[in-house]
Amino acid sequence: MDQLNCSGVFEAVRIRQSGFSSRVCFEDFVARYKPVLTRPQQKSINEAKASGKPFSEVVAMMLKDLPEALNQVGEYTEGDMCLGKSKVFCRVRAHTLLDKARDMSLVGYVLIFSESGE
Repeated sequence: MDQLNCSGVFEAVRIRQSGFSSRVCFEDFVARYKPVLTRPQQKSINEAKASGKPFSEVVAMMLKDLPEALNQVGEYTEGDMCLGKSKVFCRVRAHTLLDKARDMSLVGYVLIFSESGE
């Protein structure tokens, strides 16, 4: 029992039971979902990373800006994402919106590149 507790299994079960089925480390979250933000917001994130701010602060900046972007592809509910010590925890609804918004933003980039090649 102590081994399960020390290895974090019980904590992972508790988090999943509270509805946060997805967890992404800070660095991966920033890399994967930064395209969802507007260009000025992306620039702000890049500057924060370059200045050496801890990733927890960079992700907190993103979480502040993400509801605006996510409401364009669906209905984001406050509290569907939260910050842990090293990971972002997302409920299924928020994770789905993030992926949908990311897909749409990447399609936009592809269209820009394909138009410039003609």
